[in-house]
Amino acid sequence: MRIATYRGANGAPRTAAVIGAAGAEQLIDLHDATGGAVPAGDLLALLEAGPAALAAAKGVTGGAGVSIGSVELLAPMARPPKLLAAAGNGIWVVRILKSSI
Repeated sequence: MRIATYRGANGAPRTAAVIGAAGAEQLIDLHDATGGAVPAGDLLALLEAGPAALAAAKGVTGGAGVSIGSVELLAPMARPPKLLAAAGNGIWVVRILKSSI
């Protein structure tokens, strides 16, 4: 399943399933299509909602949608969480490379 985040009618971000062939894609609002099982918001809100929300999102295969060209697409996550271990991971890579030389 392809997922997109777009600006809804009220200006807030909405998460949608992207349905259709290239050039004819439709966005199906996941919050509306699942009766609220998927929270309104961006991809981060969907991931934080847990396995039940992800399962509900995967169940959306069609419905009334809007053309992907008629809305403003947004970044999938407006504020992604910090990856605090990223710097530590780099140190281990350097150590492994030094030990193999």
